[in-house]
Amino acid sequence: MVAEGGTGTNAALQGFSVGGKTGTGDNQLKELDPDGMVISSKVINRTATFAFIIGDRFFGNITAYVPGPQAGEYSFTSSLPVALLKNLAGHLKGTLNTTDMSTLSAKGLQTNG
Repeated sequence: MVAEGGTGTNAALQGFSVGGKTGTGDNQLKELDPDGMVISSKVINRTATFAFIIGDRFFGNITAYVPGPQAGEYSFTSSLPVALLKNLAGHLKGTLNTTDMSTLSAKGLQTNG
């Protein structure tokens, strides 16, 4: 079941229980003065992640990652990997509906069932 609020609500897939946790990182190395004020800042990377579970058999993690100083030019949030899962939903529904584990194994998909 998807929560009533938050970024992950956009991951709702009709006919399936979906749960997950989102997170965004604007990772910087900051130099502080003795009073705790920022003297300088260097962008390290930017990340946005959605760890999810669909039903009782499928789970995964989608991460957007930009390394290095150019990461400062990006402003995406965890809504990006959530939107990606939502866009993939049409392609996933056939797999999510199957109960034939040999079919999933042949496709290289892993389940916990």
